[in-house]
Amino acid sequence: YTDKDPSVNASHDIYVKIGTLVGFELERLTHPPFDLTAVVPPGTITLCYELFNTGSVEDRYHIDYESSLAIDGWTLTLVNGTDSDCWTPSLPSDPGKAHPHLIELDLAVPADAKAGTKCQVVVNATSAFNSSLHSSPLFTSIEALQNYDFMVLFEGEDQKTCEAGQQ
Repeated sequence: YTDKDPSVNASHDIYVKIGTLVGFELERLTHPPFDLTAVVPPGTITLCYELFNTGSVEDRYHIDYESSLAIDGWTLTLVNGTDSDCWTPSLPSDPGKAHPHLIELDLAVPADAKAGTKCQVVVNATSAFNSSLHSSPLFTSIEALQNYDFMVLFEGEDQKTCEAGQQ
């Protein structure tokens, strides 16, 4: 409007293309009671993760997980947060990370696990919107503790006597 003449009427269309941002963060919960990294066999430990859709579009995520000792009976099961094909529901954009999506895995440690044995659990996620976008793998080491479940066997008659109420 260099001449600011009211009789000149001109308009221009401006198109703005807003790019799609795909992003997410996967974090392991490490505050109590989710901070456990050891279990007495036979036992199960629950590992919890929070997934945030930090992108600008609604997205779903495929959760991949693995137990380094699966062949030895340390089975890892996805118990919450995905469907049977390991896909999360569609998550709305949450760049402020105010609404985490909870993912829970159970690691079952077999009864014959030796004390001190360590299993590596690896978890990561992949975007459905952009399948080339993966989270960095999250590693957690879970250790089998000593099982103190023992029995005392007496040979012959037990000579101990006591009265009710005594230990």
